[in-house]
Amino acid sequence: MHRLPTLIAAIAAGSLSIAADAAPGDLDTTYGLSGKSFASVNGADASYANAVAIQPDGKIVVAGKCFVLATGSTQICALRLLPNGFFDTSFGNNGSKLVNVGGTGVTEVAHAIALQSDGKIVLAGSCGPETAPTETCLVRLLADGSLDGGFGLSGKSRISFGTVGMAAGIQEARAIAVLADGKLLLGGRCRGDTLATVGVCVVRLNSNGSLDTAYANSGRTIAVNALDERLTSMLVRADGRVLIATEGNNSLPPAAAIKKVYVSQLTVSGAWDNTFGNLATTGTQVLELCTQNKLPRMALQPDGKVIVAFVCNNGGDIQAGKRLDITGQIDPAYNYPGGTPFGVPVESGEYGLKPVLQADGRTVFAASSYNVAPNPVTLDFLTWRAGDTGTLDATYTGGGLKPMLAASDRANDAALQTDGKLVLAGTCDNGASFQICTARLQGDASSAARNCSMDIDGDGRVLPTTDALILARASLGLSGAAVLNGIATTGPRNTWPLIRDFLVNQCGMSNLAP
Repeated sequence: MHRLPTLIAAIAAGSLSIAADAAPGDLDTTYGLSGKSFASVNGADASYANAVAIQPDGKIVVAGKCFVLATGSTQICALRLLPNGFFDTSFGNNGSKLVNVGGTGVTEVAHAIALQSDGKIVLAGSCGPETAPTETCLVRLLADGSLDGGFGLSGKSRISFGTVGMAAGIQEARAIAVLADGKLLLGGRCRGDTLATVGVCVVRLNSNGSLDTAYANSGRTIAVNALDERLTSMLVRADGRVLIATEGNNSLPPAAAIKKVYVSQLTVSGAWDNTFGNLATTGTQVLELCTQNKLPRMALQPDGKVIVAFVCNNGGDIQAGKRLDITGQIDPAYNYPGGTPFGVPVESGEYGLKPVLQADGRTVFAASSYNVAPNPVTLDFLTWRAGDTGTLDATYTGGGLKPMLAASDRANDAALQTDGKLVLAGTCDNGASFQICTARLQGDASSAARNCSMDIDGDGRVLPTTDALILARASLGLSGAAVLNGIATTGPRNTWPLIRDFLVNQCGMSNLAP
């Protein structure tokens, strides 16, 4: 009669033992199948992941592109996983969503994800030929994965800035951010009527997906530091200034391309911040550690410094990283990886390596790398962790290669959970086709994030009649319905269990009743 409690106790003890033995960077065996999750999108014959984001409730949103054989088209797609790595069947079509933005026979790709405080999900990318897309495309989904009819045209928005002569200009978004007022900021590249070459393009949209013409030059900022320049990363500072990282070619054909990394800063209004960097006319810092410097991505520290990770090529692609201070000057005390370099394969359109900053100041770098044995031609997920000076962290014992399947697997993005665990997202080759895949790696106590704020309900505002009142009642020992009685919350944390989890996990409050 008492075997069930005994069994539960034994399982719990075993789980604790596994957790105790796991090292930071090891696969988290409580996630998916031994730390890995493989997911196909309903209606697609192949799926590829480019971006990942983690919701406040711990659910994981992954987006990218999906190929549909019946229509010969590549469409924007997304899926949502539960915190355990399995499909959230309440989202879209049993956990995934396939969106046809512009018809059959075209290529539509989501490169970035933004999560709004109201639970809506914005996917940003491109439409048109993948190597030279002709439109910036966006999709906004409701929390259940259905298209948001209040955004663009039936949940979809397509933006084009005209043509150069008779040819359509290259347009795409590679990054997206939700601003405090609910507007959207897009970072990418575009070419307009009066610009004969591709330039960096930062665009601001109203919350309904329309162009915000009050921003910069009729809704966009565009400039050129180099030939064929493209933006690969964008961050918004707390004061509203915008950091962008790009790669560009500094040689004219027929000479071989010479690529450099550029990090620039924009003011809140979209003007180039001339106080930043070493190019006074454009507010830009140039990074060129080797012959070819490619695919920069950034992580912003709390002190305003920014870590820039990119791929350096002097006959072979290797990881590299620098840190800039708040004025855009290179920090000489930082040098990643600070030892023997290791390779990262890079092809046109790939994502390089992603730096993810932990709460304790250390940075995990996520990428892909060639295996060494038994099959050196395959690719695996790759992670390393560095300390505050950029040198490799020897305590990250689970670092290095993480084989996913038997063939080539690429990690394109990564996001940190509030408990310090790291979610990697990319594309895996299962032998028959490509599919979206994720992995979760163990963190440690010092890497657990504390994202505590006075915005208790998560609506982006702090109000005395909601947030302050909820906190006061919880502090006085109230729980359950008594905490929210008479309070009209407008954010995603609208029940006591969600609020209690936030106060305990993010704010460190203890002894709160269930």
